Amino acid sequence: MWYVIVYDVNGVEYGRVPLSGDQTVYLGSDPSNNLIISDLSLPPQAAFFYLADGYPVLDDGGTSVAIVDGYPITQAAYVTAESQIFIGSWAVYVYYDDQAAAVIPPYSGYDDPLPPPPPPGEEFTPYQEGHISDPGLGYGAPIPSEQPVEGAYDPAAYAGYDAPPQAASIQLGTDAVQLKVNKHLKLIAREGYLDGREFVLAYDGFFDIGRAGDVEIVIDDPSVSRVHARLKLEEGGTLLIQDLRSTNGTFINGVECKRDVASVGDRIRIGEIPLLLTTFDHGADGEKKAIDFKALFKSKYAIIALTSIFFLIAGSMVLSLARKNRPKKEKTALVKEDFQESLKIQVARLKSEAKDNMRVDKWDGAISKLKNALALAPDDKAIKEDLAYASFERTNYRIFQNALGAKNRMKHEDRIKALELFRQIDPKSQYHRTDMAPIIMDLKKDLARHYRDDGIAQYKAYYYDKAHEALCHYFELDSQLDDIRMEQKIRLDLKDTERRIKYKKNFHACKAKRFLEERVAIADIWAKEAKKAISEKYPKGIDEIIVVYFTGNPKDAILRLTELTKTYHGRKKFSKHMGLINDLINQFQSIIQGYESGETRIANKDIEGAKTEYNTVLNIDKQIIPGKFKSRYAKNIANRLASVFYAEGKKNLDLMRFEDAFEQFKKGLDMDPDDTTELRDGIKRLEERATELLADAENLKQGGNNEQANKILNRILKMTTPKSGTHVKAQKLLVK
Repeated sequence: MWYVIVYDVNGVEYGRVPLSGDQTVYLGSDPSNNLIISDLSLPPQAAFFYLADGYPVLDDGGTSVAIVDGYPITQAAYVTAESQIFIGSWAVYVYYDDQAAAVIPPYSGYDDPLPPPPPPGEEFTPYQEGHISDPGLGYGAPIPSEQPVEGAYDPAAYAGYDAPPQAASIQLGTDAVQLKVNKHLKLIAREGYLDGREFVLAYDGFFDIGRAGDVEIVIDDPSVSRVHARLKLEEGGTLLIQDLRSTNGTFINGVECKRDVASVGDRIRIGEIPLLLTTFDHGADGEKKAIDFKALFKSKYAIIALTSIFFLIAGSMVLSLARKNRPKKEKTALVKEDFQESLKIQVARLKSEAKDNMRVDKWDGAISKLKNALALAPDDKAIKEDLAYASFERTNYRIFQNALGAKNRMKHEDRIKALELFRQIDPKSQYHRTDMAPIIMDLKKDLARHYRDDGIAQYKAYYYDKAHEALCHYFELDSQLDDIRMEQKIRLDLKDTERRIKYKKNFHACKAKRFLEERVAIADIWAKEAKKAISEKYPKGIDEIIVVYFTGNPKDAILRLTELTKTYHGRKKFSKHMGLINDLINQFQSIIQGYESGETRIANKDIEGAKTEYNTVLNIDKQIIPGKFKSRYAKNIANRLASVFYAEGKKNLDLMRFEDAFEQFKKGLDMDPDDTTELRDGIKRLEERATELLADAENLKQGGNNEQANKILNRILKMTTPKSGTHVKAQKLLVK
């Protein structure tokens, strides 16, 4: 039996496959080949071997990668065990288990052995009626029960000699010269700078062609639209083409198409780029590569004399070479090992590309890469988890994008839709964080402003039903749009509308939480607890005035305290607390002056001066408000200072002064502002940079440069929070 054996550049056997009379052996980089060569520089199907009358024939199908005895083959060629064959940089040998029988045909009366028998005569054609149709390639193979007509010989040409062996017919089954039915199609560029460029159509389902970087087939040409057309491989070897409203159109054989089917050999034009649809056994001219048996027959007789001498001289060399290259069983495992290693590399590359797409919110691309990776490694749990995560985030990302689009349309109905969409984002998603909080708050304020203005206008026009509906929506949003006085005025208007329409049949009382809580506008638990703590610290009557200050109105608190000192009833009731009242009036005035002075300094970009004024206000606030609670003025100052600290931290971060940036972000968080999104995002960015520095430190440790590594580790400790994973790892490395 014949064998096809592949050796790498080091002379180590890479793989072998038996070659029998009814089999075709395919070689190439595609996993569907009989001999898989993990070399991406080779075509998916580089060449194939088959037997003709018991002798091996090599054909490269027009790929021009096969070299025999130093010359590239241009058509099918007989090979023997002594032929020097190269497929790219890989050495290939044909080996017979009985070497003498393989090289020297049976004795026929000649003193010298005859060369291999000739191929069939001129009557043979690659295609004839009765062949099994191959719709993917456009031509067929003979039915197994039928044989091509054998070539005849002229007896006069062999006068005085025994007639040579008759040329045996060559059985061409569906596994022989032609490609398999389901092999991939390809597009070949015909002109311009892309001339000769091949695009293999190895895709399942629909795939896109265009100029954008995230389509499956990229053609970087100005005449091609970003997503120009959508393609799909169909059964029968045809290609469905749908133009996606491209600027310069899509053409099949010169006719513009919107949605049509192309067959093998059709000319397709994408914009100004002409392409040819063909298969792996077609050339750039669109015609099939067939075996020229006539030329092979004639060239064989032209070298009979030389090959006869060559066989005699090389006989012993061939036998020794065959023994030397006889396979070793233990090396056959290298094929599987190399194939598995190649699969691992491809899977790792696809996973890396998927993560890159995830970082820039390209979830469709990430899912496509992960599906391809899962096809190569179907049992990989990590890929399955990443695929599930990417699908989950893609859904939330689409909701997030739709919500932003609705918000930016600036219509009231679109804002309502945007708010509903924002609420649909899963809390576990990464899009349920970062800059969403201020976006939603701005959206609520815009809607609240609309409902407030509309409700007040309807109330003044005596349309109490509409006024009641609009003002109730205003309180349901809890947007903190207005101060306590304006909110109280709107509350009184809403109460009046309820009083006027409560006897109507379809009346429903407003149950908005912010509407029902009249005294304290902030409905959070901390505000209620603060009110209780204030009542415990101050005398009854004065505690209510402190609550007024607490909710953000120190001027109103000053007016009420001043009224207690001027009225007879107030002086009599609070005679024992006049000193406290006067102290509170002075403190409230200092708070107002300090806050306004700080605002002025902020406007003049005197940050340090503003911090001094604000700190004075905060110290006075701590004296007035008991325990851990902060008034609205204190929270406003905290928000102001947090913004200042964030701006300074971001500036240091951009200048790569990571330790200073961390200090500023930490100070901002210590202020306990209402919104910590920006500050926490700054801490997160520092954590990412710390991770990069940690990798550098580990490399320095491994290289023995402990001093430099420790400097980096100490820097990491100063730019990360103690509970972060990077901080903990840096501490452990520093101890080592």
